[in-house]
Amino acid sequence: MPGDSFTASTPGQRIAALLDDGTTQERLQTHGSLVSGTGMVAGREVTIIATDRSMAGGSFGVVESNSCAELLEESRSAGRPVIMCLDSAGVRLDEGLSALGAFRQLYRSMLDARLGGLPSLALIGRDCFGGASMLAATCAKRVYCQESRLAMSGPAVIQALGGFAELDATDYDAVTALMGGAARVKLLDSDRLCDDLPDAYRGAARAWVAESGQSALPDLQRWHTRLGTRLLARGVAPAAPADAAEELPGVLREIIPHSVKVHKMDGVLIGRSDQSSTNA
Repeated sequence: MPGDSFTASTPGQRIAALLDDGTTQERLQTHGSLVSGTGMVAGREVTIIATDRSMAGGSFGVVESNSCAELLEESRSAGRPVIMCLDSAGVRLDEGLSALGAFRQLYRSMLDARLGGLPSLALIGRDCFGGASMLAATCAKRVYCQESRLAMSGPAVIQALGGFAELDATDYDAVTALMGGAARVKLLDSDRLCDDLPDAYRGAARAWVAESGQSALPDLQRWHTRLGTRLLARGVAPAAPADAAEELPGVLREIIPHSVKVHKMDGVLIGRSDQSSTNA
């Protein structure tokens, strides 16, 4: 591996580094910028999915999203935990709406898999932005190194939108303090910081697999309460819903039944069906 760095190695090298001694993975499969394989970790068969940052920043296009969704479903059916080695810029925007739609389906598959009891671990590489950060957040646990950065938007995007007063993307210390591995692990007791070495990531993966059989399903009510408490502590309270029927674009008025009452809250349109209505 390059300089014995786990995060700087190739997807195939990362997958091989996680496996038990004396075991080999099944033939690696390539799905665009994704590489996948199965093998034994801590004596249990797992599915490992790794992004290739050398290809379009490891981003998720149509091929990657569809393949990843299939791998999640196969793993859930087979009872195999999933380890995701994520080093990715997010969704591949140069593929347009097709990529966004495919990732939307992937994220739904990820949520369904987690709610269905699929154990999942995210090993965070150097960068984990956009949609990749959403996949990582959905996993039961995340492992970072000091060089890891996880955020919904990358430093350059935050600077472009908020200006230097919000974040100087060239200020390494400021970026690290905001989204670096050491900062991220302080947010959740379940997460872990390790050295950027194959043995360190492997040890973290083995420890997680050994415990994953006892993992409970996510407590959604607790997470919703936690998020609401954090928002209120920062003075962010939800707005009251307002009637948005007149704000609907023409194309939506044509396809949304009259029985659906549309409201707007915090910039989001919410539709609820009137069950007592007989309209189609």
